[in-house]
Amino acid sequence: VTFGLTALVMGGLMGYFIRSQPEDIGCGPDGVPLDQYEQMPGHLNAHATHPTNGTKDYTFVEAISDPAFWIIIYVSAVTAFTTLMVTTHVMPYLEHIGYSRYTAGMIAMMIPVTSIVGRLGIGWISDFISNKVVFTVALAVQAIGIALFLYARLSFLLLPFVALFGISYGGIMVLRPAILKRRYGSAHIGSLIGFC
Repeated sequence: VTFGLTALVMGGLMGYFIRSQPEDIGCGPDGVPLDQYEQMPGHLNAHATHPTNGTKDYTFVEAISDPAFWIIIYVSAVTAFTTLMVTTHVMPYLEHIGYSRYTAGMIAMMIPVTSIVGRLGIGWISDFISNKVVFTVALAVQAIGIALFLYARLSFLLLPFVALFGISYGGIMVLRPAILKRRYGSAHIGSLIGFC
């Protein structure tokens, strides 16, 4: 009960600090200062060219009418199911093939820790290299990590599995919204990420 009440109070207080648009705090998208952003043509028009990357801001209906959006959803669903399958079954599987509960628990704990490296590192790399290329490489690395997991009886493959799977899992998590924003603009990005 105490924990629930604390969460309720803290959540209410933290909600006060949440802003839904960068303009609410004097910023424009993608680090463009608000005064410069407002001088750019069409900054309030959802159908105008996006001032920072030259793409059109799609409406929700326009975005879901694009076949590429459904490919992104399909890839996102497959990676989500794959990630949930691995993270849910990593401990039982490792115990089943002969590892101790401690070792299985350590491997399971290392996956989210290495995903932090992926979120930060792959997000940073995608600032310099195309999001599509980095996303594709992250998907391939995740597949390699899962293949290594299949051969987890060979104990020397456990750490490469954790590194490859965890880092790519974290990277995929940050790249999906970035790809959606870059392709469809930021006017309806919340709806698109929620739908994806």
